[in-house]
Amino acid sequence: MLVEQTVQQIKRMRKQNGCRGIHHSIHSPTLKLDFCKKCNAHVQTIQGNICSCCKKPLVKLLKNTWLSRVLKFGVRQHHNFLRDWNMFPMDALNVEIRSEGKKINEVFVNGHDSIKTILEIKYRETVYEIPAKYLALALEPIEEDAKLSLIKKHVKIKGFRVWIPDEEQMDVKCKRCDSFLRFGKDEKIKCPKCDV
Repeated sequence: MLVEQTVQQIKRMRKQNGCRGIHHSIHSPTLKLDFCKKCNAHVQTIQGNICSCCKKPLVKLLKNTWLSRVLKFGVRQHHNFLRDWNMFPMDALNVEIRSEGKKINEVFVNGHDSIKTILEIKYRETVYEIPAKYLALALEPIEEDAKLSLIKKHVKIKGFRVWIPDEEQMDVKCKRCDSFLRFGKDEKIKCPKCDV
C-alpha cells in the first residue's frame, strides 16, 4: 500500500514539472553535467543551456564568486599599497634586503634576486595569502574568467581568524550573588554583578 502511494506521488511530481527521470550521478567522469532546479538533479544540457529531462532553460551558476569577492575586498584593504606598487613594482626590481648579513624573503626569478611581496587579505573568518602582482592583476581591464583562472592558482588560505572574547562565562557561581563568574583575558576571575 505504501509503495503504491509513493509511485503515484512520483507520477504526480513528474507531471507537475515535466521531469522524465533522465538524471545522472555527479560522479560520472565522461559526462558534462549541470544542476537543474526543476528536476532537483544533475542532468545533461541540450543546445542553448536547456535541460534534457524537463526541457526547461537552466540558470547558469556563477563561477569563482568567492574569489572575486576576496579580490575586491583585498583591493579595498590594500589600495594604498597597490597604488604605490603599480608605480614601482618590487617583483620586477633587483632589490636585496639584508638583516645581520643574511638575506630575507628572497625568491630567484629569471636570474635575478628579488623580493616576492605577499599580501594578506582578511575576509570574513578566513585569512588569504596572495602575491602583490596577482592582486594588482585584479585591477586590470581584461576578461574576467581568464583573469580569475590565473589568479586562482596563487591564492592560498593562510589560516582562520579566531575570536577570543574579552570575558568567558564559567560554570562556577558567585557565593554572594549566585551569578555565574567570568574569566577575563587578564586571567582574573570576576563576578559581573559584584565586581563592577
